[in-house]
Amino acid sequence: MRDKSEIDLFNRYAKRIRPSLELIEIHEVKGQADEVKLKETQALLKAIPEKSLIISLDEGGKNYNSLEFTYHIQKWLEFSKSISFVIGGAEGLHISALQASYEVISLGKATWPHMIVRILLAEQIYRVQTILNGHPYHRQGRP
Repeated sequence: MRDKSEIDLFNRYAKRIRPSLELIEIHEVKGQADEVKLKETQALLKAIPEKSLIISLDEGGKNYNSLEFTYHIQKWLEFSKSISFVIGGAEGLHISALQASYEVISLGKATWPHMIVRILLAEQIYRVQTILNGHPYHRQGRP
């Protein structure tokens, strides 16, 4: 992320998450679209800790509401203490990331810039934590 306001918003949610959310930054790769997608994806997969459960974000993935996402995070944590969410760059993810993923999820049908996806994902992870802790942050189903 290059824009300070985007970084600040991401950090706002990342700091609330316990244990804190770790962001691994992969910088842009130059070249043709398919070549860029492959190189970025290879760099992302290489940065993932060993035995971490890989969840990729892709517009063709499963779309969960916040309560369903909470359920799935609980289930994923039963398989691994570490979950790595993989967000592609401007060209998206190479098929190798999708194939390496335990699950592929979507944040909806709209296309979002990858820097905003980081913020949306951080907020949803924070929301999951508040749901699990019975905190009133999440208001779904309340009058």
